[in-house]
Amino acid sequence: MKYFMTTGEFAKFCQVTKRVLFYYDELDLLKPAYMNEKGYRYYAMHQFDQMNTIKLFQNLGMSLKDIQELIRKEDFVEKKKVLLEQFDIVNQKIQEFEDMRNNLMFLTKRFSVLQQYGFCQLFEEEIEDEYYYRETKPDGNIWLGYMNYGYQYGVMFERNQFKSFQWTFKRCQQEEANYMKPKGRYYAAFFLLKNEEILTCVPNFLKMLHYEKTYGPLYHEDYCSEIAGFKEQYVIKLSIQIK
Repeated sequence: MKYFMTTGEFAKFCQVTKRVLFYYDELDLLKPAYMNEKGYRYYAMHQFDQMNTIKLFQNLGMSLKDIQELIRKEDFVEKKKVLLEQFDIVNQKIQEFEDMRNNLMFLTKRFSVLQQYGFCQLFEEEIEDEYYYRETKPDGNIWLGYMNYGYQYGVMFERNQFKSFQWTFKRCQQEEANYMKPKGRYYAAFFLLKNEEILTCVPNFLKMLHYEKTYGPLYHEDYCSEIAGFKEQYVIKLSIQIK
């Protein structure tokens, strides 16, 4: 009997309950390797791999019924097909978590910059190329409230045309972009404003810098207002490239 474990021992080894083992036995999903004349169940060490396989598929979202059908399949082609489908699901989840990780890093970096400089303080920053999807200003009136459009979005003002913005933009992947904010050194500042004050920061920003030493459009973007925690106020970042 030294090669077998009792139900309790095997359950502890697999980090499941005895009830789980009884249930899997009823389903013919994982049956004891040996049962003595008194009806006591015993499990073999190699069945630990079977349990891990069941757990793997459960973590992928498969039902016990689907797992049972997969294990019972005698057609290796069909079995491989199911495994490849699950492999694709794992890759999708990995990409989702990678996107989450990148977004968290992005937000952490942005809040660190905001914490460093605070509001209404001019500073200079060096950036790499940023890729945007840019559209012309919609016809008619537009409510310039920033809500639920992503982690980096805003409007752009052409040079010397600061009474009204000409473009809206949202940061995106390079392959989706139709505009690039070029790498280089930029003047920048943060402002905390109510919605009706959204554009009032532009003239104040221009007074803070040497406009003749700049070129290109002025970028007016929401700076993660949706999670910044300022009630009915928006964190706005203005920036313009330095010659």
